[in-house]
Amino acid sequence: MMERFWTIEEMNNQVLTKEERACEKHFELNTRRLETGRYEVKLPLSDSPDILGYSYHTARAKFLALEQRLLKQPQL
Repeated sequence: MMERFWTIEEMNNQVLTKEERACEKHFELNTRRLETGRYEVKLPLSDSPDILGYSYHTARAKFLALEQRLLKQPQL
């Protein structure tokens, strides 16, 4: 049963996409172990402003609505 598990779980020598290679490279370059034993990995932020796509306008509208709500209720 264990042999079958490892056969299924074994990583095939598949060709990685450009994004997958970039992800692995980012992980290798930006991962470190802290003194506490925990791991720290930097967030993979994109240099492209197009990453938000069509959600920018929705996000901006929600932000402005939240800002107005907070201005009306200073205790929040």
